[in-house]
Amino acid sequence: MVPSKAVFFREVQEAFADVVSELALNGPVESELVIPVSKYAEGSVIYEISLDAREGSVNTSVELVVGDASLICDVEDVAIAVGTLESRGKISFSARNLKQLKKSLIDQVGCVPAVHSFMMTPEGENIMRAAGAREWSNLPDSEG
Repeated sequence: MVPSKAVFFREVQEAFADVVSELALNGPVESELVIPVSKYAEGSVIYEISLDAREGSVNTSVELVVGDASLICDVEDVAIAVGTLESRGKISFSARNLKQLKKSLIDQVGCVPAVHSFMMTPEGENIMRAAGAREWSNLPDSEG
């Protein structure tokens, strides 16, 4: 059974505690508007951890705010782009039970320090684009 959102939030805080301290990240900011999401940030870099109960999966995304846009990509793809991981499939995303959720969070948070060191440089945007990041406008929708 997929862990509850309360368990998810607790496990995310536990898994990210050392990285939050080490990298001086702010957060968590937690929401459950559509799915349970926990966010940590420093400046223009945001890490979003989400639980998809239907799929039984957990995913950490990296968001880099660049001007009027945000580049968003899975942490696995960014870790491959910076050379932390050799290829896809090296980390877990399963969250069908508490044991799987914990393993997946540990795997994913393990990528964050190396990824973060690159995101905080001028090369961050190029790395995100090389990783296949999606680009979203941060400007309000124009009427007309």
